[in-house]
Amino acid sequence: MATFGQFCGLRFSVALFASFLVNIRASTGSCDAGWSESPSSKSCIKIFEMKKSWSDARNACQQLEGDLVTIRNKDMMSFIMDQIWRQGLKDSIFWIGLHETHENRWSWLEENEEAVYTNWANNSPGDFIDYGELQDCAAVLGLESLWSDFDCSTPMQYICERRTVSSPVEIGAVAGIIIAVVLCGAIIACVFFGLKLCRVFREKMGKKKDSAIGVTNTVA
Repeated sequence: MATFGQFCGLRFSVALFASFLVNIRASTGSCDAGWSESPSSKSCIKIFEMKKSWSDARNACQQLEGDLVTIRNKDMMSFIMDQIWRQGLKDSIFWIGLHETHENRWSWLEENEEAVYTNWANNSPGDFIDYGELQDCAAVLGLESLWSDFDCSTPMQYICERRTVSSPVEIGAVAGIIIAVVLCGAIIACVFFGLKLCRVFREKMGKKKDSAIGVTNTVA
């Protein structure tokens, strides 16, 4: 039969091991290899060097369970530029998820989110026609760190975005519940087991005391 120390030690070991696993999961990040997590959007970003049209680039991102990147603020833009420069691609141009859905209305992806934050280069977006084609899709200019509009059929490199595998909030919440349950169970079990042992000990001591008194009376 397991002793009190062994029983409680096992329970606490399980709790500590669960905590260790959670820490390992959190430290490995929440983006797959080759993807980088944006501190601003808490999403995963990846730059693709193969050139595609805007629609083909978007299809490629969707096949990876993502979409072309959405840039809603300066922090996200700074992160994107940092990734571009880190990979030595500052001389390239990259499709993003912004396109003109109505005259002078630029929206992200599904057309229901009009762009609030913008980072257009001078004279962009333009209303002119380039080589007979409307410039209805936006791209990041790596060298200038600005946006410009282009013909959507132009082959360009592109940037995909997708959700993290598991958000840090979800990991923390689940981990907290698991550890709390295990620890509470360990404490309750140890207290119960300890009280039970104390009761058994008192009963045994009481019997020994009674036996000793009986022996003393007999001798007397």
